[in-house]
Amino acid sequence: MSSQAAEPWLSLANVVRRYGKRDVVAVNDLALGPGDAVEIIGANGSGKSTLLRLLAGYGRPSSGKIDFARALKRGRIGYLPQSGGLYPNLTVLQNIEVIARLLGRTVGFDDRSVRPVYELGVAPFMNTTASNLSGGYQRLAAIAAVVAAEPDAIMLDEPLSSLDLTAQQRVLSLISSRAQPNRLIAFTAHTPSGASWLTATIEVVAGQGVTVSRRAAAQGAP
Repeated sequence: MSSQAAEPWLSLANVVRRYGKRDVVAVNDLALGPGDAVEIIGANGSGKSTLLRLLAGYGRPSSGKIDFARALKRGRIGYLPQSGGLYPNLTVLQNIEVIARLLGRTVGFDDRSVRPVYELGVAPFMNTTASNLSGGYQRLAAIAAVVAAEPDAIMLDEPLSSLDLTAQQRVLSLISSRAQPNRLIAFTAHTPSGASWLTATIEVVAGQGVTVSRRAAAQGAP
């Protein structure tokens, strides 16, 4: 089920995010809801990260209106910024536990929701302090922590950047496995991933607003 058939969780109407005199993001009409799996693409500086922050509730529009359904008003949006996302002085496991608590869940090492660390190859580093991981593994651990909390909405900014091809495929496989009728997924990328399970692609062009292309999602991993 997509937001086309259910009540939307996020609705944007005539939204503009402006920095100084420049309109970074302009969205006339956009509705996303449970079942949507959306890729936001655009060049550097196009505004895709700004759009994702607005969708995640981490920014306010300069004008226009964003409506959040009650389901997403209680800390149920798992958001990963473009960089960081981990507490550097905590271990990977401790990060997972803390991030889960922030999203209203309790996760332990034996919890089945910790599977993302195995799917992304991070399991050997569960007791390693985040600051001691390589940049690539820090990114994978941060993605695993957000997904492990099983939020109603998963929003990841550039989850594929700085990763090798194998790691990118693991991340896409992980995200696709969490695409469900009762969950909203959105992530940003420079170019289309070609994933068949996406329900929409949002292209952001600096100074020209956004273009939304919807399609029926295919079943299975990318």
